[in-house]
Amino acid sequence: MMRSAFGVDIGNIWEAYLSRRYATNKWTGKKVKLVEDIDPKMFHDGSNPSPHILMTKNIQRQFQGDPGSIDAFEVALDDATIRLSAFVACHQSEFSVPNTPVPAEPKFHSDVSWFSVDFAPLLEKGNTRANGKPPGYVDINYSGYSTLDECHDVLYHAPSNLAGGKGDSDYGDDLRYFHGHLHCQAIRTEENGVSFVGVRCKSKVKLEVFDAVDFCPGGCGTSREQILTVPFSRREASGLAYDVPIHVNVWMPVKTSEARVGSATSEQCASWFDSTSMLSMSNIQLNMDSAHVVNMDFNENEHKEAREVVLKQCKAPIYSAGPLLKQISKLI
Repeated sequence: MMRSAFGVDIGNIWEAYLSRRYATNKWTGKKVKLVEDIDPKMFHDGSNPSPHILMTKNIQRQFQGDPGSIDAFEVALDDATIRLSAFVACHQSEFSVPNTPVPAEPKFHSDVSWFSVDFAPLLEKGNTRANGKPPGYVDINYSGYSTLDECHDVLYHAPSNLAGGKGDSDYGDDLRYFHGHLHCQAIRTEENGVSFVGVRCKSKVKLEVFDAVDFCPGGCGTSREQILTVPFSRREASGLAYDVPIHVNVWMPVKTSEARVGSATSEQCASWFDSTSMLSMSNIQLNMDSAHVVNMDFNENEHKEAREVVLKQCKAPIYSAGPLLKQISKLI
């Protein structure tokens, strides 16, 4: 019944949550603070189902195509590109930035060399950066489909049911982390006597989400979901259910971005990249082989599928689920 109401994937994970006991089956006592600290033992525990196995392609696609993931990535990409343009302007000699006329339509120039830059350090001044975390860690609240007209309920929505808002659990902090590379070209132009330095980039970035199914304490969702999640919380408080860690690692769409800044003075550069800056030339690979530059069709089918999965969830037969949830609640 739980699989019928919430979908097979979510039902499987919630069954794992209801079958676990804190007192006899604590996987690890170590708190997770960064994605790098995740203990592989969290994903394997004797006879109990492994959350790593329960993390199906369908659930991964929902995170991958979720409006919250996409919106946060686009903001992070804009932040990263703007930050990179300032860095290149302050290190023009290292990049050997050529003078290139501005084309009528933006496109990459075959005669301009490529370079690769680590994505996460570019987010050190980002608008989405998570407080108290290194660059790359961002705030994404998986609260549902408020940005999609097609969706009016989150009953089948894996990101909101499995991750939801940011907080923590017995496994540590809830984490959302962007990492990967930008493949870029730098140019210098002059307009009306003013010199500009700009970058044009293609993204090759992954999103990692670490969270846990946890309802005590935890957000209980919509009024319909609370028919189940409130009993879940009571069972967990009584030691009859326990957190299940969730780990998602998916590619974001390949997107182009560009930004430019006026040629910077030494004083400006000193203020933009002071001693606290984590961005340096060590994050950059110059003279990149153009054969290794990410193609725009990289994982294109995967992201088309992700979008279709998200829209499919919007059309799930959820509106008759109320009585079914009440039946399940009585069994719990």
